[in-house]
Amino acid sequence: MPQHDKQHLSDLLYLLQQYGLQQAVLCPGSRSAPLTLAFARQNSIHCSTAVDERSAAYIALGKSLATAQPTALVCTSGTALLNFAPAVAEAFYLRVPLLILSADRPAAWVDQLDGQTIRQDQILAKHTVFSATLPERSDTDIDRWHAARLVQEAWNKAIQLRGPVHLNIPLREPLYESLPTSTDLPKALQWQAALPQMQLPGTILERWLQAKSILLVGGQQAPNTQLQAALNQVLKDPRVVLLSEPVNNLQGGIEQHEAICATKPAQLQADLLISWGEQVVAKQLKIWLRSYPATEHWRLGVDGQIADPYRQLQMLVAMDPTTLFSGVAQLPAGSGHYQQLWKQAEASIHHKIQPFFEALPFGDLKVMFRMAQKLGATDALHLGNSTPIRYWQMLPQPPALAWLHANRGTSGIDGVSSTALGFASVVDHTTWLITGELSFVYDLNAFSSSERPKNLKILVINNGGGDIFRLIDGPSTQPERETYFATPRNIDVQSLAKGWGVTSYLATDEVSLQNGLQALRDSQETAILEVRTEPSVNQNVYKAYQQLIKSNA
Repeated sequence: MPQHDKQHLSDLLYLLQQYGLQQAVLCPGSRSAPLTLAFARQNSIHCSTAVDERSAAYIALGKSLATAQPTALVCTSGTALLNFAPAVAEAFYLRVPLLILSADRPAAWVDQLDGQTIRQDQILAKHTVFSATLPERSDTDIDRWHAARLVQEAWNKAIQLRGPVHLNIPLREPLYESLPTSTDLPKALQWQAALPQMQLPGTILERWLQAKSILLVGGQQAPNTQLQAALNQVLKDPRVVLLSEPVNNLQGGIEQHEAICATKPAQLQADLLISWGEQVVAKQLKIWLRSYPATEHWRLGVDGQIADPYRQLQMLVAMDPTTLFSGVAQLPAGSGHYQQLWKQAEASIHHKIQPFFEALPFGDLKVMFRMAQKLGATDALHLGNSTPIRYWQMLPQPPALAWLHANRGTSGIDGVSSTALGFASVVDHTTWLITGELSFVYDLNAFSSSERPKNLKILVINNGGGDIFRLIDGPSTQPERETYFATPRNIDVQSLAKGWGVTSYLATDEVSLQNGLQALRDSQETAILEVRTEPSVNQNVYKAYQQLIKSNA
């Protein structure tokens, strides 16, 4: 029977409500007006707005990161959609679900010199787990059925495959009419997740028991109390070593593994390497594992992804890590000194660096050290790329936090503030962000969001440019370093904050730093602390640290 030509938009909202969509970020635009009005005129989905599409997409990423559920992201036609691309790529490699809903012009007007009209179909396909264009009209039963089927496929794949999905929605005028209602609304398809494997295969159990040294390397992942509990039991086995990295949110393992691996210790080579999760930040660890491959390497994951960053993968185990480690924890512990060797190596590193950190001059690393002393188990921390994540890895004993995150899917500096803002908007934890002044300016339009979470506290380290290029091998020795790599811009963070109506503080020494951190903690609104440091001090400290960990003293 004939339907209204936009009936599929009413069906879309109805289906998303059935599936339990909780959050939507809407960007202003005219072609997307039917979508915007549909979201705005319902009560079950929380809607916020952001003017800048690039920032909006990262805000949605932060929300999905915190909830592990898709956040809807709506934009108008044209280049607005292209601005979603950086955050979509980040979500793709972080395995975070997003639901992108882009309004489009009718296909007849593509490449016909019509305004805000580009080739939107499949434009994000290489970095999404599902991408489709809905029918332009829904005035027949089959078109309406087709549109509903695509919506349900997109939602289920976002959940199952843990990634962004894109629905492109061509819309004809009129755009500001009320959407139709119907008594014949579609029912949401149900999806039954695969049941966990209750019994481990005999080959897995046998190889675990035979291994003389077992190294566990978890990549970036969200906190997981069940996994942590299983690992706590497994670590009672003296053959087993867990490497704790800030972004893997695991406790009880070796934290100074990057400093240890920088000396290329052959005696720590493993018999069995087990890896899971997303990216590992520690470059020296990756180099060491490639140089001293384990006898056998297993990769865990229910999706069967072939990821072999250490160039030694031998077996894919289609199992989540919690299931595997809960199973092997029931086996009798072996014997050996592998765990003791790693602990001795870490104790040696601690002996070197603890006095070093206590005597640091005021600079970037000192700021991170003092920041770590202020944080605790109820805090969430977002780290910017470049120096913040690297400095945090160097700390002698980083605190156990409720959650630590960095945008290490693609490791870009864009969207850092927006991700933290989106995350803070849906959690109760005090959410801290440590970022550099260039990254902060790059994503200044995070504050175009209609949300200003009271629990968001931002620390901006202003060191006069991209300080990473003054530290790492290569660019640090080039005469063009400052002009073309570090690119200093003499940025006044406090003035920028004032322009967006955000409270800010300034620190230039250790006393004002301590006062500023306390002011952030006490603030009942989004607030910023700008900390100014000297690049020459940072360079000297970094070089001294590198020399220290590689010394035999």
